[in-house]
Amino acid sequence: MKLHYQGKYNLDPEILPKRKHQPNAVKFKEVSSSKELAVIANTIGLVLMVILSIPILLVYKNDLLLYFDDVMLVFIFPILTMFPHELLHALCFKEDVYLYTNFKQGMVFVLETETMSKKIYFYVSSTKFSFWFSSLLLIFSRN
Repeated sequence: MKLHYQGKYNLDPEILPKRKHQPNAVKFKEVSSSKELAVIANTIGLVLMVILSIPILLVYKNDLLLYFDDVMLVFIFPILTMFPHELLHALCFKEDVYLYTNFKQGMVFVLETETMSKKIYFYVSSTKFSFWFSSLLLIFSRN
């Protein structure tokens, strides 16, 4: 893998690296714009955060202020791990990987142009869920 830091993404999809589709290749369903992607990703993240916090609130409802530092970690941890999270995705690829930032929409993302199977695509996509889930377990298992 060769990582290329491309800096701030200016919302112009024409500047992103592209590769022609190979014959008989199936194109993945993708969103039409990065703004739409940001809305979908942030909405899903917020909904998951609310759903996953319900059991914690039920268990610690009377002592929540005692665990204020842990609660703050839950909000700060994702921001601090944005780049390492994307580097985990980048490690799954063999060829060139491009890293872009778009803090205005709350995104950091990697882009690659290599051909991959559907199985590999789902593996790369699922690394984020296992990373966040294990991180939450580590934070709340301290007590």
